[in-house]
Amino acid sequence: MKRKIFLTFILIIISQIAQSQLSVEIKSNHGNDTVITCADTTIQFVAIVTKGSDTITSGITYVWDFDDGTVETDTNLDTIEHSFIDRAGYRVMLIVTYDTLRCFNILPVKLGLDPIFEDTKTDIPENQEGICDSDKVIITGDVKEFEWKEERQTIRTEVFPLYIDDSHQYSSYITRKDFNVSDVLVNATDIDSIGIKIEHSNTATVKISLTCPTGKTIVLKDTGGVQKCFGEPITAPGDYSEGTGYWYYWSNSPQYSSMNTFSGADTLPAGTYTPDNPFDGLAGCPLDGNWTLTVEDKQADTNDGYVFAWALIFNENIEADTFKYVNSYDLTGSVWTGDNANISSNGVVDVRPAGEGQHKYNFYVRDNLGCLHDTSIFINVEKPTLNIDKTSLSIGDSIHVENQTSWSVSQEWDFGDNSEIITDKDVYKKYEDKGTYLVKMTVESASGCKDFDTVEVSVTPIPIEITEYNIFSPNGDGVNDIFSFFNTPDEKIVAANIEDITGTIFNRYGEVVCKWTTPEEAVAGWDGTIRNNGGIRHSPPGFYYYVLIIKGKDGIKYKFNGTIYLYRSK
Repeated sequence: MKRKIFLTFILIIISQIAQSQLSVEIKSNHGNDTVITCADTTIQFVAIVTKGSDTITSGITYVWDFDDGTVETDTNLDTIEHSFIDRAGYRVMLIVTYDTLRCFNILPVKLGLDPIFEDTKTDIPENQEGICDSDKVIITGDVKEFEWKEERQTIRTEVFPLYIDDSHQYSSYITRKDFNVSDVLVNATDIDSIGIKIEHSNTATVKISLTCPTGKTIVLKDTGGVQKCFGEPITAPGDYSEGTGYWYYWSNSPQYSSMNTFSGADTLPAGTYTPDNPFDGLAGCPLDGNWTLTVEDKQADTNDGYVFAWALIFNENIEADTFKYVNSYDLTGSVWTGDNANISSNGVVDVRPAGEGQHKYNFYVRDNLGCLHDTSIFINVEKPTLNIDKTSLSIGDSIHVENQTSWSVSQEWDFGDNSEIITDKDVYKKYEDKGTYLVKMTVESASGCKDFDTVEVSVTPIPIEITEYNIFSPNGDGVNDIFSFFNTPDEKIVAANIEDITGTIFNRYGEVVCKWTTPEEAVAGWDGTIRNNGGIRHSPPGFYYYVLIIKGKDGIKYKFNGTIYLYRSK
């Protein structure tokens, strides 16, 4: 809770020194109590310095700390411009020095906060990689507020532990900017505790002090006392590695008395101790500003150590309210831009991306400060994807085609040979004649949007070759019962390349026992019977002779002859 000091004795003191008191006021072109604007806006800050009732305009040193890592220092720098990149809250601190006098002031800055856009989305199903060309998509722009809250510094932790000995002093500060400038420390109870994480091989040589923003200093631990160790230092000669630091605190309700009067173990135990100077010595110090901790090793010897961190913790009853704020966002005035985007309403828009590829849509929304925020979403117009295993094949061979379009719910296949339209997702297709064929896949989305993809396939005839089989046994056992030159899948492809065929099988007397006049009959083969005058009789075992005259679809005439042995078991 913020606390203002209205104690009578302080008011009396203030009235007595008012004419010699230095003060500074910060004004800006975006608000004098709190700057409220947008990121990347150039803000002009103006310092007005007064001593008593007089305005001072020269001979002043200004230190502008913009709370974003930028510090500007110069004389007569009463006007300065600055812009902040990150959308957040800041406390701009100005410290001015005139002659021997110093004062400071703080001006809060609130920048328009980026909303959370993570729920901005389309109605495209998650399993789809894109959409049909010019299909309608609904995009919903969603913004969520979030609270920005400052991270208050009560502990300073060093990135690397800092070495201390008689020639290496430790000094660092914790900056508080969250109180009212008029808030001061009244008495010891305003401080809860002051802590340090340290290791050192001789407590007797170490002095630790705290200095408030106006220069008042108290000694937390002076030199002297019985030699102890802070933490667990490494004491091996020549080894300067850091040891293990312990946390030590000074408070109004300590576990132990002064560190210099502690007796017992060789290592000072972690815990709370009585400060050598009471916290009352800091009464009247402003709560805002730089609080500096200094650690000195006062003796030139081999004892040394490291500081890891330190803490300044005020009593929770006087702690300032945390600097935090929330922006609101106006969806009614939000706008979507992009290819074929209709007018949006409360962040919702329907779009029809046209043309293959990624289409970017930008969403713009303003916050209650008037700051514009935006996010983008991409929609992929996915060309239908026809997958085919090969585009060159022989007559009688098969191609395998598959629809791999993520957004389609149905497809039609036209293979360019006047065959029937097929609607399966993947198809095996044979071509019976040579030529170049256009395979066309037409796909349709759930909303009825259609698109297509095509690919050309080249079908060529292959030379006619036969594999000679010189024995078969038509005994009804299901094994080798039929004599054919076209048994295997590859041989059936060869058969598909036959345009005309005349095949004759003779017995040893020159009688015709089987005759083929079509490729289909040749593929069906001879079952070892003789058909004559409507009767059927089994051919006897023995040698038979064949003659094949074939016209291939390549336009070549082929002739084959040879012998066959028909075997029947007794």
